[in-house]
Amino acid sequence: MTNIKNTALMMLLIFTSTCGTQKTSQKPMIVTGLVPIASLIRIITGDEYDVRSIIPNNTDPHYFNLKPSDAMILAKANTIIALDDHFDGKILSTADNTKKIYLLNGDADNLKEEHKGHDHQINPHLWLSYEHLEDLSQTITEILSSDFPENKIVFQKNNATFIKDLQESYQKIKKLHKESNRQIFVVQRHGVWDYLLEELEIDLIATVYEYEGEQVSVKKMVAIIDKINQIPNKNQIILIEDAFTEASTVLKAISKETGVQIKTFNPMSIQDNQNDNPIDLLDFYSKILIK
Repeated sequence: MTNIKNTALMMLLIFTSTCGTQKTSQKPMIVTGLVPIASLIRIITGDEYDVRSIIPNNTDPHYFNLKPSDAMILAKANTIIALDDHFDGKILSTADNTKKIYLLNGDADNLKEEHKGHDHQINPHLWLSYEHLEDLSQTITEILSSDFPENKIVFQKNNATFIKDLQESYQKIKKLHKESNRQIFVVQRHGVWDYLLEELEIDLIATVYEYEGEQVSVKKMVAIIDKINQIPNKNQIILIEDAFTEASTVLKAISKETGVQIKTFNPMSIQDNQNDNPIDLLDFYSKILIK
């Protein structure tokens, strides 16, 4: 009987020890909104952290609604890193105030513009920029080093590697563009690609919708069509549509009147796949633009 009791006690101790080990070995959870930001955080942290993005790959962040399961993830998070209240407002308002919450972009470029009585920060699509992506990486590294100081050296090393790769990639893209010796003109549906177009020295003819829900006037459509028709070689022109919806009636009308085809860009991912590295996302669309 004593042996049986001793065996049972040993089993209980082993079970308790195992459960304790499993509990303490759980990875700290870091939650963000957008897939590209989660990818960047994952690069900096390595495999020792559970990094989650709340907004799915093929969902327009402007119209995203939290599900109960998303709220549960936010409740379990150790740290929440939001890009911008423009995209992550629902996440920020839902998250528990006791959580460590960080906002990467409090005032994009310290600029604001006013649309129909609402203040909107100038182009919050910071991950679609070689320059701003470097700043995001540095800021995320500082946040993580503060929250998890035991891994500060690892974060800094991964950040340095990422920035080196980013800078090398940007130089290669600029060289390709220069060697192509081709002038490119772009009409974009929404102000998503401003930073990248400027960095690649690509001419932005027009942005069709200056803000969400804008009713584009006939006068504006005619002006955009006139600008396009002034360019002799239509192969130099790209009409960019968002990936989340069908081409807008305005873009379709512009395409019909000018003969310029619409190309769909997904600012969240490459060809509907979750990208492991935001540099790949930049390079992928940069090459489409410059070739």
